[in-house]
Amino acid sequence: LYYTDYHSPRFRITDSLQFLSGTIINPLLYIMAEDCIDGDISNKISMTLLESGDYISAIGVHPVEFRVTNSLGDVSSLQTEIVVYERSSYNAPSIVLSDYLVYTEPGERINPIDYVREIAFLRESYTVEQYGAENLVIDDSELNIAKPGIYKVTIYCERGDATGSATLLVAVTDSVSAS
Repeated sequence: LYYTDYHSPRFRITDSLQFLSGTIINPLLYIMAEDCIDGDISNKISMTLLESGDYISAIGVHPVEFRVTNSLGDVSSLQTEIVVYERSSYNAPSIVLSDYLVYTEPGERINPIDYVREIAFLRESYTVEQYGAENLVIDDSELNIAKPGIYKVTIYCERGDATGSATLLVAVTDSVSAS
C-alpha cells in the first residue's frame, strides 16, 4: 500500500507557551495533534522535560519534547521551549498569534506578520493594520527554509519602555511520502 498524500502526525499549538510566574502551567492544554489517518489524536500526546531536575514552574526557559504516535506506529515529536517569566511591566504590549506553529515545505516562504491576530496593551486590542506592521520587529535569523527542521521566529513590539513578544515556530517539513 502506498499513500501519495500521507504525512506523519502534525502538532498544532493553540496559545503561547510563555507563562507568567505564579500561574497554572499546563502546556498540554495548548498542544493538539492531527493525523491524516486517525484524525484528532491530541489525547495521545506526551510531554517530557529535557533537563533533569528542572521544574517547569521555575522562572526561565525549559526545553521540552512533545510526542505522539498514530495507529500505524508513526511517531512525531516536537522539541520546543516553555518560558516562565516575571511580569516586567503592566504596560507591556502582548502579541496574540492565530497559530503558534506553522508547517511549510522546503523553499516555501512565510510572512510572520500574517499570523499576528492582535496586539494588545492597556486593555485595548489592535489589528496589525491599526497598529502598523512597521511598528513590529521580526527576528527570523534562525529560520532556514531550505533545510527541514523546527525554527523560531520572534515578533516584537514596543510601547514606551516596555516590550512584548510572541514566538512563532516554523516547521520546515521533509516532503517525502511514506508507504
